[in-house]
Amino acid sequence: TGKSMLAEAVASMLGKKMLVVEYPKIMSRWVGETDKKISQAFRSAKEQNLMLLMDEADSLLYNRSYAGQEHDIRFVNEMLQELDNFEGVAALTTNMDDLLDPALERRITFRVKLDEPNEHMRTALWKAHIPANIAVGGDVDFAALAKQYEFSGGYIRNAVQAALRRVLLDNKETITMDDLLFGAKMEKDGIFNKQKRGKIGFVAMQ
Repeated sequence: TGKSMLAEAVASMLGKKMLVVEYPKIMSRWVGETDKKISQAFRSAKEQNLMLLMDEADSLLYNRSYAGQEHDIRFVNEMLQELDNFEGVAALTTNMDDLLDPALERRITFRVKLDEPNEHMRTALWKAHIPANIAVGGDVDFAALAKQYEFSGGYIRNAVQAALRRVLLDNKETITMDDLLFGAKMEKDGIFNKQKRGKIGFVAMQ
């Protein structure tokens, strides 16, 4: 739904580079190592004047009532404490707002709800993801793609990227409707093969 893109836009407006914090990159099986990585991320953001993006924040700041082990609770406690002490700008994105720890609420300055894009917005998104150096074939109908595929912004981007890979592999300089339909089908099949996720996204800003 454009959560990360919105965070990137805020960082750009503030003239800051962004440091992305993701659960798989900071979690460690070694005792104390995860805490160190968390502290290091916040310290780096402060020292280098970076904006923090906590992607899929429900994995990083999940409700401690659901925690199965003591170190899971400690991990969330550490995240909350670092947010308390952080004087910079942090954005948290999630598709599962209800899983976040309630204690996070008072640490958030404002919340932005991002719904699925409507048909008009999807048409604009299909167009926007075509690079300027790639010609668009006369048979391309972005409105038809938007009507046929009710994708979020991220899925549209993935579909266009799949179509572009096909264009490059065929050594073409023009993208056609067939290429875009190919990319859309790949993305649709991929979506249906994944576990269904929430459709509404949230960005919480500190």
